[in-house]
Amino acid sequence: MNKKNYYLELFLKTQIRLSFLIFWSGCLTAFVLLSYVSQNFIPERSLSVYMWADKIDESILLKFEQETGIKIYVNYYESNEELITKFEVSKNINCDVMVPSEYIIQPLIESGFLKKIDKSRCDFIDRIYPEFMNKSFDLNNEYSLPIYWDVLGLGYTKSFFKDGLPSNSWSLIFDEKLVPCKEISMIDDSREAIFIASKYFAWDNKKLNIDQLNQIKSLFIAQKKWVGAYTDFQQGYFLTSKTYPLVVSQRERIVREMLLYNDLAFTVPEEGSLLMLSNIGISSTSKKDDLIYQFLNYIYRYDILMYNSKKFSILPCVQDVLEKLPQEYIGVEELLPGQANFNRLEIFSNVLTQKQINDIWIAFKSF
Repeated sequence: MNKKNYYLELFLKTQIRLSFLIFWSGCLTAFVLLSYVSQNFIPERSLSVYMWADKIDESILLKFEQETGIKIYVNYYESNEELITKFEVSKNINCDVMVPSEYIIQPLIESGFLKKIDKSRCDFIDRIYPEFMNKSFDLNNEYSLPIYWDVLGLGYTKSFFKDGLPSNSWSLIFDEKLVPCKEISMIDDSREAIFIASKYFAWDNKKLNIDQLNQIKSLFIAQKKWVGAYTDFQQGYFLTSKTYPLVVSQRERIVREMLLYNDLAFTVPEEGSLLMLSNIGISSTSKKDDLIYQFLNYIYRYDILMYNSKKFSILPCVQDVLEKLPQEYIGVEELLPGQANFNRLEIFSNVLTQKQINDIWIAFKSF
């Protein structure tokens, strides 16, 4: 190759590389600008809702849009920690309504991310069970209103336990001498696991000390010998596939499978368990109160709550809906407010820092 052709080929290669660089730089710039433009040209009659993926069906949101002309933009998150991080990282986050769990409400209030709710504009307050109102994380419900609730318990395969579980106790997952099968599946949520460990030890979970936390850590380390998997979302599959005959799970994940398979059951251990509340909150930066209260009154409507409760096997905090919800969607006897199983449920107050919770989980998992 002569020198002229060499330089020509080098020039062409350089031009091609430069063209690719300009193209991808343009794509990146367009992506950033598109995100910026979309945030600044959201229709005025619209709401941005941050929520879990299995609480309000998309068809319900579409129906609201059709009835009101208010567009709904949904942002899903997988944990409460992810939600609060979004607010901490983005000062101008576009959020009007959110559906956080009970334990993250207080941090959201203290950080100034929630505004007070005008209950005079809510036509459903009197329908909410008093058992879900005025909790320690938000006394008088100034910043949040309960909408759904659930409970942790034991899911199991009836064909494996032909005579039922040998006992209705957390001992079945924590006491090696009493574990009734070779392996179980355990939840992968450190906060929830610490709570049920405290119930197993029969401690007052409102004042856990360092010695008790060390005992919980040791308990989790010992338990690893018979835990086949740590997960929050596959417990129903593990039962139906007969991978593990006993799992620790949120009730709704097992009941959804119970509707399809007669071989599954769920129970609330006699020591008591965790009451989990999903709440409605209004972002402090939102200026769309008129639209927000239209939305709140809509999602608390009897027909809407009943549809969502059946669709996802979730439990509404509203009395008229829960009392009419067919038992197969509840899955546990005596679970309604005031009944025996419900009376053994507790909310886990924020007595531990997030660092304490994380340290226990990291310590035992790395052991």
